[in-house]
Amino acid sequence: MLAALAACSGNTEEGPVGWWHQLQGGYIAQHRPPPPGQDQPYPWLATVPKRPTPVSPAIRASTYAALAKDRSNANYEMKIDPIAEAGAKTTDQGLFAPAVPPKPAPDATGAQLPAATPPPPPAGTSAKSQVTPPPASVSSTSPVDVPIPDIVQDTTPAPTVPAAPPPQPRIPGVVLPVTLPHLPPVAPPAPVTQAALTATEAAPVALAFAPGSASLTVADRADLKALAARRGPHKIAITGFGEAAEEDSHSQVLGLTLGLQRAQAVALVLESQGVPAAAIRQAASSGGYGAAVRLTD
Repeated sequence: MLAALAACSGNTEEGPVGWWHQLQGGYIAQHRPPPPGQDQPYPWLATVPKRPTPVSPAIRASTYAALAKDRSNANYEMKIDPIAEAGAKTTDQGLFAPAVPPKPAPDATGAQLPAATPPPPPAGTSAKSQVTPPPASVSSTSPVDVPIPDIVQDTTPAPTVPAAPPPQPRIPGVVLPVTLPHLPPVAPPAPVTQAALTATEAAPVALAFAPGSASLTVADRADLKALAARRGPHKIAITGFGEAAEEDSHSQVLGLTLGLQRAQAVALVLESQGVPAAAIRQAASSGGYGAAVRLTD
């Protein structure tokens, strides 16, 4: 019997202790929970911050001296201006005095009522802790009542300014640089005014393209050459049309693409005739046919 108990006592779950816990039930019969953080990864030691750099003895000494100075200043301020007790009255000079009871007023018979006695000091305070009133020798004049001295105007004459700067010093063997005067900026040339376009010059030139094509015909190229020859200082506006018959998005995109291709084809012909690209403005429209070119100011 003892051997059997000794063999079973090695395992607490199956030995006499485990049997007793199972008979008792409750929290003591439950299995021990796993230790916290068992499922977490092992900590990375590189994340541990380094040891801070110690402060030099000179900095520590200066810090101690500053703290000692602050403490002595605080003690001195407490002696000069002590903290007022509860119920004390402050005067203009910053001193503290107990509240003075008002004088008794005469009653209807003309007899004066007895003066009110001041309240007793609070419990726990001694007679020495009571604040004495300020001496009579202290002046009660407020800083606001101090007279302001008269302002005396300064009559010292202003220093004279010489009419010309002093001459440059001349040192043997040293050549001083000569500062040349700066010339005033030259005014920009006046802009060239262009003559307004007449109704005939501003009339648009219509260009006919083959349906669905962005290739110019021979007649259209001849009209563009004539327009570039009489352009002068004016600019040229080009509008290409894309023959879109429907209003759906697909037809509109195709029309805008064709109109832009036609405007670019016209611009290439004008640039080949000497018209700068900065003087050409291109636009496209999804509807319409061909292209229109006109002069602008």
